Amino acid sequence: MSAALTSEERASVLSLAPAFALVPPEGRALLAEMVTVEAVAAGRHLFRAGDVAGDLFVVARGRLAVHLADAAPGDPPLQELGPGEVVGEYGLFSGLRRTASVVATEDAVLMALDYERFRNLLLEEPTVTLALLETAVRRLVEIEAGGRAPKGPPGGVP
Repeated sequence: MSAALTSEERASVLSLAPAFALVPPEGRALLAEMVTVEAVAAGRHLFRAGDVAGDLFVVARGRLAVHLADAAPGDPPLQELGPGEVVGEYGLFSGLRRTASVVATEDAVLMALDYERFRNLLLEEPTVTLALLETAVRRLVEIEAGGRAPKGPPGGVP
């Protein structure tokens, strides 16, 4: 599995992510140069609940499954993530350890944004900050609703 992605491919994947789709194309191009690309083989953990949070990840290829810390073996995942979806934002916002475990359900290629770059991005791009907060809150609401998607329009009340 090749983890190589061109700058154009990285920018294209970022445009799929709701948080980064709001960034103008030239900003996404700069962001695409800031990320590192990582391969995760099927069955391998990206991180486990309780790990120190370090990076935010955007799925470029493949699929990931998210499991809460108290999930029993064989429990279905809380969420499945595919290309353009973001994972790892909770720990970066909160400064706390990872709240869930994430495993690749098929070979995956991810783009990682480290804490310092992420923090600078949030300070420079308030639209990204807002979009990531909306994503995080929607996921928390879904968890509280027992895995059901929250009602209402994406992006909040008009």
